Formats: sequence, structure tokens, C-alpha cells
Amino acid sequence: VRDLVRIMYEDLAAHSQIHGILFQDDAYLTDTEDYHPLAVSTYKAAFGEDMMPDNLGRDPERAMNWAKLKTETLINFTKEIMEGVRKYRPEAKFARNLYAPVLTNPESEIWFAQNYELSLQEYDQVVIMAYPQMEEIKRPLVWLRELVNKAKKYPEWSKKTVFKVQAYNWRRNNWIEDSVLLKEIRDILATGGRHIAYYPDNFLLDKPMAKKIRREMSTRIYPFIQ
Repeated sequence: VRDLVRIMYEDLAAHSQIHGILFQDDAYLTDTEDYHPLAVSTYKAAFGEDMMPDNLGRDPERAMNWAKLKTETLINFTKEIMEGVRKYRPEAKFARNLYAPVLTNPESEIWFAQNYELSLQEYDQVVIMAYPQMEEIKRPLVWLRELVNKAKKYPEWSKKTVFKVQAYNWRRNNWIEDSVLLKEIRDILATGGRHIAYYPDNFLLDKPMAKKIRREMSTRIYPFIQ
């Protein structure tokens, strides 16, 4: 399967003018994954014992060791894809989506098999899903500032970290007000964040409203870039 996925990306790079790849947030494994026979044999080879769900649940150290092995496996998989793409697009850039708890609480690696520090080392950019509405955060702006401050503890965080805010509330099935979105973006920038993104975007509905969102997203506000 890994070879097929790599070949698919190679074909994409060979036949399309792509500038890079974003590995989306579905590149994760939960704490209850994976009990495929190959995963079970890999676990035994690495730790010298049979994989037992009860053992993982009772022993945090054992669970974290298993999570780190899964994290490493996912990273290596994406590196294989990156190598395939670079055959045809040597200048391509690569980014990885991470869930916010991976940054705020490193122990969340057990739940996602994702690691912020390792991702900074392996990818050109790391995209943090700064989604306070999805996470049901009661004080969104405080939480967003905490995200940025957590990132500051790591080398190259400013150069490589993209803070992606949500433009749509999937829990309530409605678009987030442009004023709220802009306030979140400005708080991230004021705290020291450098790279900003938002998701989703619907140009047919003009959501978010381009005239408003460009105040923070357009490089036209920086004359020295023109």
C-alpha cells in the first residue's frame, strides 16, 4: 500500500505543476490503533512482548513508547512520499497538519501519534489547527495566545509554524463572523505568530468576505514586498 501511495504522489508531481504537499490531519493514529497483524509483530519486535490493549491502558510509559513508534512510522511514510515527489519537483515544499493538543500537551502524542518538535525537524512547515470552536474552548483568544507561547519554546517555531484558524463552525453548521476571525488572527500575530492561514474558504459565497479578510491575509499591506 505504501508503494502505491508513493507512486500516486510521484505521478501527481510528474504531471502537475505542484509547488508542494500538505499532509492533512487524517495522517494520525489513535491510542487504540493499530492491531493489524503487521502492527502486532512490529510491536513485539520493538518491545519484546505481545501487544495487549489492557497493558497499554495500564502502563503510560508502555503506551507512550508505542505512540512514539507510530509517530516515527507515519513520519517515515511521509518522507517516502516526499522523496518520490522530489524526483520531479526538487524545489517542492512540504507541510504537516497537527492537532492543537499535540502542541499544548505533548502527552497527546499517545492519542494522535503526532509530535510537534519532530515535525519541525522533518517538514518545511508545520500547520497547527488552531480551532477554538472545534475544541470547544471557552476563552478562544486566551487559548490562541497560549498556543503561540507554547510554540515559542521550540527552535525555528517562528519560521516554520503556520497557525490555521477555522472559518466555519462545524458543530453549529455556520460560518464564523469575519470580525471574530480577524480578531483571532490579529491576536496570534500580536503574540508573535508569523504565518497565518484559515480554513475553509468558499469563494462562491464570499466566505470569509474577501474584502475584510484581506486586511490580514494580503501582502499588499506590506509595500516593501511589492
